Amino acid sequence: GLKSGPGGVMAGFIDNFIAFSEPYIPYAWPVRYQVPIEFPIVGLCAFGQSWFVGTKGNPYIIYGDSPDNYVPTKLDSSQACVSARSIVAGGGGVFYASPDGYCFAGTSGVQVVTQALFANEDWRKLDPSSIFAVIYDNVLYFWYTGNGGGCYGYDMTANKLTRHDLQATAVFSDVVTDAVYAAYDGNIYKLFYGDRMTGLFRTGVLVLPKHATHAWLQVWGDQSLANQATVRIYAEGVLWHTATVSSTLPL
Repeated sequence: GLKSGPGGVMAGFIDNFIAFSEPYIPYAWPVRYQVPIEFPIVGLCAFGQSWFVGTKGNPYIIYGDSPDNYVPTKLDSSQACVSARSIVAGGGGVFYASPDGYCFAGTSGVQVVTQALFANEDWRKLDPSSIFAVIYDNVLYFWYTGNGGGCYGYDMTANKLTRHDLQATAVFSDVVTDAVYAAYDGNIYKLFYGDRMTGLFRTGVLVLPKHATHAWLQVWGDQSLANQATVRIYAEGVLWHTATVSSTLPL
């Protein structure tokens, strides 16, 4: 349960109390720096100048600029943390897995960010206690072992969910080199690097309320001359129009 945090402070926990070290002296743990809380602790994470504490009950945030004046605050949410490895800092707060979905905890409280993306029974089929995660380029990637196992990506900006063919038993984000590494089958792999791959996306059938003339087309994405997008529009099962898009400007 040891974690490093702001101001050169280390933190660790046993049962329902947290111990903090002297700033920049990781071998000195004064008893007066110990902070008891109401529930058994599952995991810790530092974000900004604060500490997030995931518990088997309500989560806590500990504020303060040094262990001398740390103040624990119980958040008004019963979203327990079910996996220490699911706790990751990002977006000005902390993400963690609860029985009801992936949660985001910050200074303004707790929000279940995947509530509209998973039904409760589908989320629990993933076995949330098995989840471990990493954040890369504003996407929360999380692995699970339930329901056959797999990996999802939660785009924090678009609030969308994607499924990924990434196998791992552990992941690590190296902020110094801006790289993510995954352990799997006795090997370590670097993720999210190399040449771009091509992909194919098909929309569902779009039914318009009345006949309309389409005047222009716009595609949001990382289009360029080297990474063009080809859009094919079908009507009544027949290819109607093909466009090659190399920017985000309408054409």
